[in-house]
Amino acid sequence: MEEDIKKIKDEYIHLTRGNIDYDKFNNYLITHHSTAIEGSTLSYQEIILLLENGITPGDGKPFE
Repeated sequence: MEEDIKKIKDEYIHLTRGNIDYDKFNNYLITHHSTAIEGSTLSYQEIILLLENGITPGDGKPFE
């Protein structure tokens, strides 16, 4: 049983290593959650678009 858990854990670490930027992921989630508390209707995908490309969703207007 313990050996199976170690095997699954090692496989999980191998599959996720290097594929996820956890700092960026956390920043996006915190931003999304914070703006939602303030009443923003932006989806998580729209937050990513805003932060990565600097454009607002829908109109395509530059964020600057």
